Amino acid sequence: MCLIIQATKPQVITDTMMNCAYLNNDDGFGLMFANKGKVHVHKLGKPKSFKSINKLWDSYKNLDVPMGLHFRFNTNGESSKAMSHPYQVLSKKENSRDLWLMHNGPQLPTPMLDNNKSDTHQFVKWILKPQLANEPELLYNPDWQEMLADLIGSDKLLFLDSKTEEFTIINEDKGKTTDDMWLSNTYSLEPSGMYASTRDYTYDSDTDTMKKQSQWDKWDYQDDYNGFGHYSGTPIYRKSETNGNTTKNYVNPPQDTRDISKDGTEIDENDLYGMTKEEIYDVIIENPLGTTDWIHDLVYGNETNKQQNLLTYKE
Repeated sequence: MCLIIQATKPQVITDTMMNCAYLNNDDGFGLMFANKGKVHVHKLGKPKSFKSINKLWDSYKNLDVPMGLHFRFNTNGESSKAMSHPYQVLSKKENSRDLWLMHNGPQLPTPMLDNNKSDTHQFVKWILKPQLANEPELLYNPDWQEMLADLIGSDKLLFLDSKTEEFTIINEDKGKTTDDMWLSNTYSLEPSGMYASTRDYTYDSDTDTMKKQSQWDKWDYQDDYNGFGHYSGTPIYRKSETNGNTTKNYVNPPQDTRDISKDGTEIDENDLYGMTKEEIYDVIIENPLGTTDWIHDLVYGNETNKQQNLLTYKE
């Protein structure tokens, strides 16, 4: 899952913030802004280093225009310039305006008819373009925006229209808004919980500094949640010092990785019937990994291992 930054102007995005965003989402980079009735776009495939992004950014960071940036974390398709965001939805030649899109989220609801393409690419091709090609003003229709928000769930979309030179955000409230920018998520810059296991760096906006998370930060999350999404209150490992080497010895492995609880009470699928969308969301937030395992087993019919071997981690 990626990161979108929509800033009032490029100068509010620091190099440190950019570097952290790249290090945690390094599968592609792109930017877009509007000027004189045209959407300007520049994309990179999987950058070799932050220097590639910084070199590109030097050409745009002093402009005085609102700008959208996208740092890609690949979940579908290849890591290439073509699959980097933004994606073109409409063109002036065919539709009297340019319309471009950035996406952040795990999976858009679209037929995946080409496995080499991303879900965003397929969503644009099969869902958005057919609807907007003949009625581009739908983008500004509140009912259509609400329908689109319901369709994509917790995902976020950022549109830029050359005709109005305005950004439109779908599910803006599911991101974070500050005085001078909107972030599609915070876990790409301040990873915690389940996101800490896939992202190595954390950014402090107060001091504009970045640090690499230690392995203990990642293991501590698994300690708190037993690695499977519900809090046990009992550590599942011990730390010990041996000749200057720190060792984590795992003890008391969880007996069922699919356990899910609500307010400390274990629940199963029967308890989900009758819950509101908000109540189910609370269960997911409280049990992110446990819910993931449970849904995976439900979909694929797999039995999750009920025992884990003793694990030892040395640093």
